[in-house]
Amino acid sequence: MTILVQFFWYFVLLSLSLVAGSVYLLLLYPLTGGSWMEYLRPALRRHVSLWWVPCLGFLVLLLLFQYIAYWPEPPTKHLEELAHQREAFLNWPFFIGRNVFYLVVFAVAGLFLGKRGGERGQPWAAPAIVGMTLTMFFIAVDWVMLRDAEWFSTGFPFTYILLSVLFALCSATLATKLGEAPEKARRQIGSLIQASTIVSAYLAIAELVIIWMGDLPVEAQLYVERSHLPWSLLIVYVAICGVAWPFISLLSRQPRVRPARIKRAALLAASGMAAYLLWFLYPIVRPF
Repeated sequence: MTILVQFFWYFVLLSLSLVAGSVYLLLLYPLTGGSWMEYLRPALRRHVSLWWVPCLGFLVLLLLFQYIAYWPEPPTKHLEELAHQREAFLNWPFFIGRNVFYLVVFAVAGLFLGKRGGERGQPWAAPAIVGMTLTMFFIAVDWVMLRDAEWFSTGFPFTYILLSVLFALCSATLATKLGEAPEKARRQIGSLIQASTIVSAYLAIAELVIIWMGDLPVEAQLYVERSHLPWSLLIVYVAICGVAWPFISLLSRQPRVRPARIKRAALLAASGMAAYLLWFLYPIVRPF
């Protein structure tokens, strides 16, 4: 039962990444412009219209919360003390209230951006990005980092946000007929995939370096637990196929405009993001 709940939780987070990343891209276009949106817009709008999928998934997870979170029923004295110290933030009324707010944010974003997202002349796009970032920060704290009771990082939510943008960008690219797009649009899409991949990797590595060089034993334990087989093989896949291959394959100017090359890079980068999320969530050898 617990394994099924955890995999359901994983797929809910993937669906959240798809929707949230698409929201960011649709809000980014009014600020930057570019011909890339003309071809990715239909796919991004379809993704945003699926806002109800992660929202419904989180409602189901609330009923199964005891299987993925430690604070409702702490199994040990240490975790009970930890939950008591965080009681101001980790309590049911506040937690339910936050999740209702998340639901409203995604409902509004999905209903509006699913029809009019990614268009010029939307001056509210910049403040909407700020509001979406704050929402995603607390979602990452409430629904991603709760897997380990003692691990916390203020940098991880931003890594998760950028990975969500990368996942949505790659998914939209795979769902788009790039052969019909002009060379300029294809080059922009390839550049976006390349930049999102390398910046996501930079944030993830910087977080590890800061924790390791800071000699933070509690935070470093997360990486130690994931350094053993088979999870070390998963992070090798992320590094080679999810980061290095897409980045290097799109370095040259001509390959960056080839639809097959762009789609291959998008597929590898998207699979790398999904593998990284799996690597982060599951290899816990302690109860929490």
